[in-house]
Amino acid sequence: MQIPPINALLAATALAAAIVAAASFRFPTLVRSYAFSTLCLGLLVVGIGIIRNEPSLYVLALVSVTLKTFIIPALLMRAARRSGMAMRLTAVVRPASTYLILGVLVGVVTFAASRSPFASSADPGYLLTVAVAMFTVGFAMMVMRRDLLSQVMGFLVMENGIAAFSFAVIHDLPFLVELGFLMTLTAGIVLMGTVSSRVRELYGTESTQALRELID
Repeated sequence: MQIPPINALLAATALAAAIVAAASFRFPTLVRSYAFSTLCLGLLVVGIGIIRNEPSLYVLALVSVTLKTFIIPALLMRAARRSGMAMRLTAVVRPASTYLILGVLVGVVTFAASRSPFASSADPGYLLTVAVAMFTVGFAMMVMRRDLLSQVMGFLVMENGIAAFSFAVIHDLPFLVELGFLMTLTAGIVLMGTVSSRVRELYGTESTQALRELID
């Protein structure tokens, strides 16, 4: 299949924005980078829909962009303001080290993805690499961050990677299944925002370190 250069550019930009989000130490920047990454993925889905002549992908892209570019980021920012969390975030490693770690991880998973059994069935092929790399970036973000909302953002980046993987490999995933997953994701984000506010009220911090003291 002929791949328009704009689609490849959108995929690369989505991954780059996810990496910027993972290395951001200000919550608004993190949220905006994630939203931009999701927007690029949504536009990429539209491009794939045009190539494959699948109108259902247009609707899915519209729903995905509406939820993950506008509604979910707005809910997270609202939860952050209501909980009184510091906009300056904390992490296990410094920003420069974060970029280095993410660069190494992306390089490793890119090499592994190109030699995986899925590589031959991926269409477009580059999207498999982007999907696996984005999933890895999200997972690393969940590990390196200490506050709940940042870890939620890491999960969202992972979800973008899973979505990209489905578009690359599982071409006939039912539309209603993906739509249902998006709705479940939105409900989960609302719940996690509430949990973050409650943790802040109880412990005076949104750091997950405080949760280690919880017992039955």
